Amino acid sequence: PAVVAPPPPQQPLESSHDNQQLQFPPWSACLLIKDNNIILPEWLAYHYTVLPLRRLIVAVDPTSKTDPRHILDQYKSIGMNVTVWTDDDYWADGAKDHEQRNFRITNETLPAYAQDRLVYRQKIFYHGCLKQLKTENRTWTAVIDADEYIAFNYLDESSSEGVPSWCYTKHIF
Repeated sequence: PAVVAPPPPQQPLESSHDNQQLQFPPWSACLLIKDNNIILPEWLAYHYTVLPLRRLIVAVDPTSKTDPRHILDQYKSIGMNVTVWTDDDYWADGAKDHEQRNFRITNETLPAYAQDRLVYRQKIFYHGCLKQLKTENRTWTAVIDADEYIAFNYLDESSSEGVPSWCYTKHIF
């Protein structure tokens, strides 16, 4: 029997800075950071390229010693929609319930208090961020830390060559 070579695989369309040529919907992310400037450029570059991350809401911890805005501004300049929030932007009516709780702070309880405060701040920020992104009709959102990366699986079962079939579908944004 004659051996028939499979047709050459189609090449996925290239991503570009404008969302009109993206092959899958742009992503959004909620990111709470504290003194992460050293790892933030790599995190942004990776997720901008791989996901593609195009909308980012960042909350900077009030005890952070570094300001990430000069790094984030570089991504604004290439079209990423970035918003930086402070506590006043996501605490309802400025109320900070964790500060009104009846904590007894001693040398022994200080680490536990700090952890409880962080967890509560994350919960309030993520709720506000997701609520905001929902009003913007964003559909794909990551709730993530700056030391975490989303590994995108480009393979699917519908393609025997390993190139996902959805790469060839144009999305309307």
